Amino acid sequence: MDNENQIEQPLPQENYQAKDTLFNTIKQNKRLVLFFVVGVVLLIIIFIATNPFLTGNSKIKEETPIPTRSEIPTTTDKQPSVTPITSAVEKETIKTAAKPQIDTLVGGASYTMSQIKIYTAEWAIVEITNPNTDPANVVLKKTNGEWKVVMGPGTHFDNSKLLQIGAPQNLINEANSNIQP
Repeated sequence: MDNENQIEQPLPQENYQAKDTLFNTIKQNKRLVLFFVVGVVLLIIIFIATNPFLTGNSKIKEETPIPTRSEIPTTTDKQPSVTPITSAVEKETIKTAAKPQIDTLVGGASYTMSQIKIYTAEWAIVEITNPNTDPANVVLKKTNGEWKVVMGPGTHFDNSKLLQIGAPQNLINEANSNIQP
């Protein structure tokens, strides 16, 4: 009699269909899953290898030392005014003095002195152009009353080397760009 009055309760069923679908998808795409796992592992290895704090090497090696505040020339450190000198006579003097030196450095290639910018009474940059190449700069310094090529011709000058030879900061700032009058 007990069996007749009892209402049969449905047994709880887990949703095996959703789990089966996920596993079937993974089984069908084994190569994609393997590629994903290998990619994640490689990314983790690269991250660990390149992060100096995780490898224990927290000292980052500097290739080019950054000058300290006392090494950077300023207008108070024996540097004349940052306003460029624009004397036409002085530019012609620079052109005359620089031409034979540049002729030797370019090995006979044709060029034109397209810009001359004087930064102080002792420092100037001459921009030379050639129709077959990009413009190049030549750094000049006036020593014992004569303008001498001290760097170039080139399109890039190392800032630390310009500092070493005593170039003013405004020249250093513009040495690696086209000269603007």
